[in-house]
Amino acid sequence: MRPLALPALAALGLLAAAPAQDPALLREREQALRTDAVARLHAVADALHEQKQYARALALRREIWMDYDEDDQRARATTGFVRVGDLWRKDQNQLVLDRDLEGDARKLRRIERDLARLEKDLSTEHRALAEAWTAVGEPDRARPHWRRVLRYAPADQAALEALAIREFEGFTGTADELAMVRRGRAIRGAVDWLGRTAFPVDDLADGRLPLLAAAGLAHAGVRSEFFTVWGTLPPGELRAIAEDCERALLLTHTLFGTSLGEPFAPQRRRDLVFVRDQGEYAAALEVCRSQFAPERFTFLSQVFGEAFVEHGGESLRLHKATSGLEVARDQAVRGVVQDALGVRTDGLWEGVGHLACGLLFGRTLTFLLEQQTQRTSAQGTQRTLAPDLDVWMQIAQESAWAKSDTRTSELVLISAARVTTEQRVKAWAICHYFVHWRPEYVLELDRCRTDEIKTPPDVEAEFLRRTGYELPRIDAEWRAFWARGDALREAMDRGPRTDATGRERDGLLRAREVVDAVNAARAAWRVGPLGFYLDADPDVMAVRAWERALAKAERENEKREK
Repeated sequence: MRPLALPALAALGLLAAAPAQDPALLREREQALRTDAVARLHAVADALHEQKQYARALALRREIWMDYDEDDQRARATTGFVRVGDLWRKDQNQLVLDRDLEGDARKLRRIERDLARLEKDLSTEHRALAEAWTAVGEPDRARPHWRRVLRYAPADQAALEALAIREFEGFTGTADELAMVRRGRAIRGAVDWLGRTAFPVDDLADGRLPLLAAAGLAHAGVRSEFFTVWGTLPPGELRAIAEDCERALLLTHTLFGTSLGEPFAPQRRRDLVFVRDQGEYAAALEVCRSQFAPERFTFLSQVFGEAFVEHGGESLRLHKATSGLEVARDQAVRGVVQDALGVRTDGLWEGVGHLACGLLFGRTLTFLLEQQTQRTSAQGTQRTLAPDLDVWMQIAQESAWAKSDTRTSELVLISAARVTTEQRVKAWAICHYFVHWRPEYVLELDRCRTDEIKTPPDVEAEFLRRTGYELPRIDAEWRAFWARGDALREAMDRGPRTDATGRERDGLLRAREVVDAVNAARAAWRVGPLGFYLDADPDVMAVRAWERALAKAERENEKREK
């Protein structure tokens, strides 16, 4: 293990002695730090790998390309990436060892000493650069160095102050990160309430849907507050679907709230029709044949299994429910949210559909297909998407690491007939990111596609005009969220606590009862439900202190009365 290179140290010494820092010299100093850090981190990773500390070695290799040299060939290759043109892509066929095994204790102690010395050197130099960039009025250049200081000294006060790092329920982060954590908790709590709440649904004993009657299909119908669900499925399944429709509609109120400048109002609501098999679906669609061109009718009838139809003055979603109730519930939730938001572009249509199912069910089962007239990239060999979202999150993270993700500006330009797995995941992931940060950006982005706006640069220019925020900047921040934000995402995804015991559990359950009552009132007024969390800010602490003082006074008063 070697110390910092002597030429670099000499240059740093001259810089430190200078009365005023020259930005050009600071950039040279940064480059010297990067070069030395890469070499020394590789050396420690090699030593750990030799001692079968594969997970620790892997983490250091990732640190190299994430923080010092994103194109370091060796670090990329050893973490499972292969270069394709100007991009790094994850090689799914490459074996990457990621589990620590038992090594030589004596040699490991020496490696630990070398690593501690390296971290001390890096922390010292990052601090010096952070202070120097701050002194010359370049806080953006200083910020990455302060973050590296926190990497080695999590409680460093200067770094915490420079980055405005605060703590919330065990998570430390910037004001924006804490806002995302709180919003994530609110959304998870709302989903928890929606899942525990029953929504009234009535059977339509004598009701008939003209479409299904014209198709000669015996059917039933149920009605919730805002939806009527018809079909040939058992009434119990129709009731379950209707309840999910109500949940999905309230979820949109939670996600968008007043982010648009006024209380969210659904753009559209459509009733739904579910039939059991291909024969029934074809019969129902045949009633509406005149609404489609011949090729389109064949595609909808034989390939797709879902259609928007007009009949009897109503616009209906017609579904073929051959894959079971869970898929039908998934289709219903997707449709309600897509209609409520009124998104028009295929990419965001898919993104919000997958987002809603992921939040309410923890998985997503159905994908939008479109009519194809030629072979496209979407038909090639692609990575299989599992119903649960673990694989989706892994692909999003790998895309962020590789910087191979589809540009956000492209999502409103892609066609459903040509969507790739990575594009589908990016559409879901960017919608997930927006609703936890700036939900209005989902709709602003969707409106950036017009007959005149047909290229990514034009979409970026329109988005900047509409929002004042740059889409390339959003892509960079999205990558940071997925590449480095493990702790942030874990804190955001933490739902209402259920693991407490004793008095703490009693307190949480009482708090949940209050929130449940508030959410019932919010839902009645068409305001989305919200979750709850126990914050430690001064106002909350003051309320708790007042409650304790009141309880103590009441106990003392009871004793005096006795």
